[in-house]
Amino acid sequence: MLLPLLAPRLGPFISVRPIAREIRSLEPEETTGLTFCTAYAGLSLYGERIFRRLDDVSELRDALGRGRAVTMYERHLTPLQQELAPWTAGVSRFPFERGAFVLVRGRAAQAEKAGLAGTAASPAAAAAPAGAGVASDR
Repeated sequence: MLLPLLAPRLGPFISVRPIAREIRSLEPEETTGLTFCTAYAGLSLYGERIFRRLDDVSELRDALGRGRAVTMYERHLTPLQQELAPWTAGVSRFPFERGAFVLVRGRAAQAEKAGLAGTAASPAAAAAPAGAGVASDR
């Protein structure tokens, strides 16, 4: 019962609080968060929402195409980076005890913030210039 209180003080390697905060700031109106191939209870605790696990790459692509942010272990993203590049606006990396977490932001979210809603939902519309793709913010 003390872990939620002590974890943030013990460092980022055992607390998912920084990830949960970023998810809340990116998707303040969402009531459900998304994870890929990962279920981690701390995200719901600190993110103040229930997290739904996506297990299929097509579900992941659909979520990113709708502009959603999806949390996963970096080891799950690495083999999919090229495939997901048309739907990916950016990636934030968070060191963690069991391997780094990443927060992948879908392209449609960036288009909506820029006032271009609906322009990047498909891979053809989201095609980036040569050399663009998954980039790390951290």
